[in-house]
Amino acid sequence: MNEGVCVTGAGGFVGSWLVNLLLSNDYSVHGTVRNPQDTKNGALYELPKVSQNLKLFKADVLDYHSLGPAIAGCHGVFHTEMVVPAVKGTFNVLKACVEAKVKRVVVVSSVAAVIMNPNWPKGQVKDETCWSDKQYLKSIQKLKVWPWSLAKQMDLMLLTVCPSLVLGPILQSTPTSTALHFLSLLNVDVRDVAEALLMAYKKPEAEGRYICTSHSIWLDDLVGNFVEVEEELKLSSKKLLNLGWKYRPLEESIDDAFKSYEEKGIASIYLNLITFQVEVVETAVKVGMNPKWSAGQVLDETCWSDKDYCRTIKHWYSLSKTEAESEAMEFGEKSGLDVVAVCPSLVLRPILQTNVNASSLILLKLFKGGNDESETTLENTERRIVDVRDVAEAVVMAYEKTEAQGRYICTSHPIKTSHLVDKLRIIYPHPNFPNNFFDVEEDIRLSSEKLQRLGWSFRALDETLMDSVKSYQEAGLVD
Repeated sequence: MNEGVCVTGAGGFVGSWLVNLLLSNDYSVHGTVRNPQDTKNGALYELPKVSQNLKLFKADVLDYHSLGPAIAGCHGVFHTEMVVPAVKGTFNVLKACVEAKVKRVVVVSSVAAVIMNPNWPKGQVKDETCWSDKQYLKSIQKLKVWPWSLAKQMDLMLLTVCPSLVLGPILQSTPTSTALHFLSLLNVDVRDVAEALLMAYKKPEAEGRYICTSHSIWLDDLVGNFVEVEEELKLSSKKLLNLGWKYRPLEESIDDAFKSYEEKGIASIYLNLITFQVEVVETAVKVGMNPKWSAGQVLDETCWSDKDYCRTIKHWYSLSKTEAESEAMEFGEKSGLDVVAVCPSLVLRPILQTNVNASSLILLKLFKGGNDESETTLENTERRIVDVRDVAEAVVMAYEKTEAQGRYICTSHPIKTSHLVDKLRIIYPHPNFPNNFFDVEEDIRLSSEKLQRLGWSFRALDETLMDSVKSYQEAGLVD
């Protein structure tokens, strides 16, 4: 094929798996990284077909002029580097796309842009029509022109994929935050996220946003003998599933994650970081921070996190993610740029990089019984996991499919943290897993049905977990 595409944040968790998937599909890839010589990007040079089809560019999404050389000559762009302030970086990428006459853009958003909506009917599953409330999540830095409007005005096709908590094997030799905090809400295998992105790109029928989540699990399912909590985080990936997306079993995601931790030697490194703490909010909050969404109703791509609500509770991450995605969509509408957003949940996967990313840290933290030694009881929350490879596939799908449009929630496996620990005990017997959990009250369900309709499918959770653990072991992060 050798079609030229650009991937921002190529050295990141989702970005690296997306690059791997694109190369395997014979794309010519321009990847943006802040420092091409950084050792954490070394795994990218070990991917297949690198010498012929991968070129890394030194660029910063916050520096508009640095993006031009990387995007020039590319047919499509995958925007995975959603840094803070996410709005400005996304706006710069979209402007550069218009300048380079790019017609299709797939944005890796987050379910954070879906769930923060207090107006969503209680009990109703959130889909792509749900947006986090903008007033509630008012951004610290707010642009005057929203990306979705600009994309339409400039004839830019914009699609977004919104993953939940992304798990899976790591390509890097250092863990991500989700690998340490691992699972407590909606989850999706990182490989499934990658596949969702590719599907959103390739399928012409893909449009708008796609929720990308696959598994929701309680902590007691992982560790066993825990009190059930009354929590409903209802998100729907029905739109993504209708696109053709499939996801891995949760067990696969967990097993792969731990295998990758061991292979990367990440496990042993982490176990020595007794005082190390990481606070991470999964990307799904871009969809689910919406108190107006009906209780019990599954969140889909129509649900947006309520910005006012996010501002009230000072959930700045969700606010930033929601602002960035809505900005991108409006930009695409006004500019004519074809923009598609992918909103992953918690992304897990094998690591490619040498550094520890946020999602991997989430998983690895469970090896120490939680956040630190003094913490004896953890919240038995539900995680929505998606494999980073599935996220990459979703992004590519959103780019390749001409029917893809709008935003796509990208999540595959909802699982309670305690249930997740039970699975981890089987995959990777370890004495330091947490044993005590307390109930929390939540009401979020995510749907990737829109992304699945586009043709996206995701890995089994077991595959994601096993590959993740394997890569952590290889990186020396687990014993």
